Amino acid sequence: MSRVLDTMKYENINEPSKMPNESGGKEVIFGYLIAENVLFDIKKYNLININCKKIKSISTFSGLRETMSRLLVYLLENCTREHISIEDILFNVWDKYDLQSSTSRLWQVMQTLKINLNEIGVPQNFITQTNSNSYTIKTDLVRILYYCEPRTNNST
Repeated sequence: MSRVLDTMKYENINEPSKMPNESGGKEVIFGYLIAENVLFDIKKYNLININCKKIKSISTFSGLRETMSRLLVYLLENCTREHISIEDILFNVWDKYDLQSSTSRLWQVMQTLKINLNEIGVPQNFITQTNSNSYTIKTDLVRILYYCEPRTNNST
């Protein structure tokens, strides 16, 4: 794994945290590690291949638009669910932000997201449509990345 991640706390999405928070600060999600080599920075909407080896047909960086990033974050936050319903996705990615949602718009953004993920090194079957009304994520390819905010001392 990259030296950048050596100092970060990470955990498999399916397992409880085993690493203690020694700083006493609040743990905050920085992003996700997907397929061991793709970092998704949820604040800057960036996908970064941290393998750093330029492989033919694999990009090392991809910036995502806001709605596509919200879609990926929502899928990753809910990836332990067996089925992530299209209705929930439409509400949480579009409707909540006063955007017009539709299944055709979701399909279009999902296809572009899958292409972007694949181009940066994530397997094609990472996101699959399980039936006509839900999606699923390969949870074994997802790790949550945390950083610890320093504990503030409020006594003056």
